Amino acid sequence: MKKIVHLTLVMSCYLMTVHGQEAEAPKPVKDFNDPVSSVHELGVNATFFVNTFFSFNTVNPTVVSPYALTYKFRKAKWALRFGVGGNYRATDQSTETNIFKTKNSGVDVRLGGEYSIPFGNRWRSFFGVDAVVGYANSSSESGQPGFLVITDITSLGFGGGPVIGLDFVLAKRIKIGTETSVMFQQTDEVQLSRFENSGIEDQESKNSVTEVVFNLPTSLYLIIMF
Repeated sequence: MKKIVHLTLVMSCYLMTVHGQEAEAPKPVKDFNDPVSSVHELGVNATFFVNTFFSFNTVNPTVVSPYALTYKFRKAKWALRFGVGGNYRATDQSTETNIFKTKNSGVDVRLGGEYSIPFGNRWRSFFGVDAVVGYANSSSESGQPGFLVITDITSLGFGGGPVIGLDFVLAKRIKIGTETSVMFQQTDEVQLSRFENSGIEDQESKNSVTEVVFNLPTSLYLIIMF
């Protein structure tokens, strides 16, 4: 929460500084209102880097949004949206007499469309809808050599929902943006447990979760237009 407040304060101070230069603001690389104009927009989730340089504590910064990279193909005020992100983490805390290993990985993908409303020389708001797919796998090994408990959890989720956001043009080909969304998701999870050299049969359980996920505008994207 502290990092979100710090990020908001830094961006607010910067935007207040450049607001007085609105009359001399650079125009975007292409005119968003031009019905024949098309723009490619490549975005990188810059939250990690901003938190790194403006953090007031020693907690490791994290990327809030699951989407590390985004791409938009824009024609006039309409755009096709795409985003992808993932994670991977493996740990091994084993000793000579005890084994403890964990592994976590996942990928999130979204595809959708949006409609934008430019206002002023620097600002553009937008709203649209996304379809999302998420896959995650978590596994662990624990026990002693020759007798291990191995657990593997796999989940696959589908969903979709509305999204709204705001972009701010920094230069002719560079802007920053943030967005918020409400996603309705259905996730199916399968857990498989195996007991090595124990005589216990494998155990499998299945679980299904339906949820509404509200994503706050806590990620900042650096966007290149070309």
